[in-house]
Amino acid sequence: MSASPFDGSALPTATLLDQLCAHFPGAGRGHVETVMVEEHEILVGGEPGDVVPGVLFAAVLERLQREAGAHPDGGALPA
Repeated sequence: MSASPFDGSALPTATLLDQLCAHFPGAGRGHVETVMVEEHEILVGGEPGDVVPGVLFAAVLERLQREAGAHPDGGALPA
């Protein structure tokens, strides 16, 4: 069974970063990585290691969607 960002499986940090950068190309890789580190610190403390839990992917995805002006379910946020 392959890892999914929403099933609690762990993902390599590089894979998570690549997926988020592909989903938010306008955010810039450096910003996505900064958000990923900040969200990891909020969730579990410290810097991300080699493996990242799916909950981190969901947290970073939600934050980047908010920054981009989109609701986490894919719809636009009200103005």
